[in-house]
Amino acid sequence: MRGLNKISWIALLASVHLSVAILSGCGSDTSVPPPAISVTLSAASASIQVGTAKQFTANLQNDSQNMGVTWSVTGSGCNGAACGTVSPASTLSGAATTYTAPANVPTPATLTLTATSAADSSKSASATITLIPAPTGVSVSPTAATLQITGAQQFTATVSPAAANQAVTWSLSGAGCTGVACGTLSSTTGNPVTYAVPTAVPNPATVSITATAVGGPTQLASATITITPPPIVVDARPPVIDVPVNATQLFFAGVTNDPLNQGVTWTLTGAGCSGATCGTLSTTQTARLGNTFYTAPPSIPSPATITVRATSVTYPGSSGSATITIIPTNNALMTGRYAFLFHGFDSDGQMAMAGSFNADGAGNITGGVEDINRTTFTTGATPLSFTGTYIIGTNNKGQMTLTSSEGSATFHFVIDSTGSNAPFIEFDDITGTGTRGSGSMQKQVPTAFSLAQTNGDFVMGLFGDLAGAGRTGIVGRFNSSSTGAVSGAVMDFSIPGTSSPNVAWSGSIAAPDSTTGRGTMTLNVTIPAPGPGAITLNFAYYILATNKLFVAGTDARSSSLPLLSGQVHRQIIPSGGFTNASLRGNIIFALEGVVGGTGSIAVGQATLDGSGSLTGILDENDGGTYILNTAFTGTYIVSSNGRTTIPNPTIISPQVLYLEDTNRGFILEAAGSEVTFGEIQPQAAGPFSAASLSGTFGENTEPPPVSIYQDINGLSVSDGISSGTSTVDLSDPGRLRTKFSSGGTYTVDSNGRGTSLVLPDDPLVFWIVSPNDFLCIATVRQAPLDTNPALLKYFRVRFGP
Repeated sequence: MRGLNKISWIALLASVHLSVAILSGCGSDTSVPPPAISVTLSAASASIQVGTAKQFTANLQNDSQNMGVTWSVTGSGCNGAACGTVSPASTLSGAATTYTAPANVPTPATLTLTATSAADSSKSASATITLIPAPTGVSVSPTAATLQITGAQQFTATVSPAAANQAVTWSLSGAGCTGVACGTLSSTTGNPVTYAVPTAVPNPATVSITATAVGGPTQLASATITITPPPIVVDARPPVIDVPVNATQLFFAGVTNDPLNQGVTWTLTGAGCSGATCGTLSTTQTARLGNTFYTAPPSIPSPATITVRATSVTYPGSSGSATITIIPTNNALMTGRYAFLFHGFDSDGQMAMAGSFNADGAGNITGGVEDINRTTFTTGATPLSFTGTYIIGTNNKGQMTLTSSEGSATFHFVIDSTGSNAPFIEFDDITGTGTRGSGSMQKQVPTAFSLAQTNGDFVMGLFGDLAGAGRTGIVGRFNSSSTGAVSGAVMDFSIPGTSSPNVAWSGSIAAPDSTTGRGTMTLNVTIPAPGPGAITLNFAYYILATNKLFVAGTDARSSSLPLLSGQVHRQIIPSGGFTNASLRGNIIFALEGVVGGTGSIAVGQATLDGSGSLTGILDENDGGTYILNTAFTGTYIVSSNGRTTIPNPTIISPQVLYLEDTNRGFILEAAGSEVTFGEIQPQAAGPFSAASLSGTFGENTEPPPVSIYQDINGLSVSDGISSGTSTVDLSDPGRLRTKFSSGGTYTVDSNGRGTSLVLPDDPLVFWIVSPNDFLCIATVRQAPLDTNPALLKYFRVRFGP
């Protein structure tokens, strides 16, 4: 090697380069250009308030030498620091830089922030920055509000200038409250926001709601909220009523939200009267829940309208009023001796009442005696003496007040034009804890007040309540001798879930009082288990005439002694006894019951062939569940004593009834969990039409099967073509309404079934018994009474509209 000269080295190198060149030309060179650098930013745009800062991050791909980026900010309306600053000016991939906005907004306000690759200046990414001014003020709308307890108000905040960040935070404060005691906000950052008033008024009663600008915590504004208690409300009842001359009417005023609880003052005004000529009040100031008695003047003013007003003592700007119309009296329509039967409920449960009184034709009631039995009476009923007053208007509407050692009770009634029949309801429950119910007053025949008049065959229908079992019904028959001995006595007894059929019983009837027609009767019977076993039931009865008694139980209610009331009717047994032929033609039936604690009403028509087969049509409101215009079939078996069974009717449960005459009697459900009780009566010959109901009818609810019930008493007028009107008094639980008027249309089918649309949401169905009376139920759910429908009985008061 040492021997090589310079020329040899050059030749050797040339040979090596030639070899490399030859290899490269043959495709053996593997060199590849590096991938391109790319730059992305953490945000493509941003709105930044002047004087504030925001961080940005640049991320690089393929920056193999990790040289990062350089940052710059430019704008067409600014240069240098006037566009803001970036620090640090260079960052590695993924490292943040901070952009700080200038103190003023340039024009235009849009800037560009650029990150440029240090390794390859052709690679960069930009973000658009919009500079916004700092808040210079905040306003809140409304600036003030006065809100009642449980009220709410929406508030809106506006930040100035309009280009500034409009975001705000909300807060509440008050000198007399903290936390939720100041109220609540739907959000602390929303805009607008809803403020909800607390449940109590703070002291002092003002609260501030403050909006603070997010972009400038020193910029804020507040609104003042004044919290007030609910307004004092005065409710005078009844709101509208007719009062005959010299009549007395109870008015009630309820005051709510009175912080001083000072009650009301009462005043009377009228365009046609002043002072005593408008009437008088028993007291002119009452407590928060107070009553005053209004006595109408002896003559009718002109105009006949008077206003009774109850005004808050605490705040005289709040008052409630009632409108009185003074009408003539027709007190002579009720003259003589009357007996009554009433069934209802008080706050403790069921109650029953029967009695007798003398009406003098001038508005006075004397010589009254009554038997009242309530669930709470541990010794049962004892006869009480009472007196009273009554007023009857020329429209046949009346009211009476009875006063005994138990207190006073007020009733509203409609009396027919003969003065013989007057269904009624109690009308004084203004709290929901009083007594409510309905009954019937009928004229007595004093010549029938003797034991001889109870001699013969009778059927009975009684209903009520057995403690621990619920609704109870008894139907039966017996024969009474001239000495009061009972024979041939059988009954059917029903409580929920069981019925004791055709049970023999014994008893006795004591002679009635010759003045009042009141007597007593005893019933001895053994009701098999699960019935009460051997029991003795005691009753007071009141003779109406030789064919009817009103009856009320006098025993203290217990798990073995039911509280019962009802009627006893003379039984007219045909020669040879009753047979299947005693039921023939068309009858109308009405049943009231209780199913699962709710009321059940059924009315309909049955057609009997006189041989033991029947068909019928049923309308039922079963606690708000309806069976309407539905056909049913069945068979019946009539025993010689009038006891009749309907063992297998479709749709309805088996029934038992006791006939008092052809096609007439008391009916009771014979099995099942429901106890329904009612009557059947013959339907007058058809065909019927709308003209069958032309005239004026009284209407009254039948005794209720449950306590949550609406009692109705009033008048209904039909034109005999298609239209009718109704004006009634309503006693709902805790609420009284007078002169509640409605009108509508009605239609009548040839079989006597009719429908009425009294109000758009209040359809009714009715069955005509005769042109003088019909039965009606509602056929639509109406809260809160939708599960406890009423059975309405209509009777002709007078002919012609």
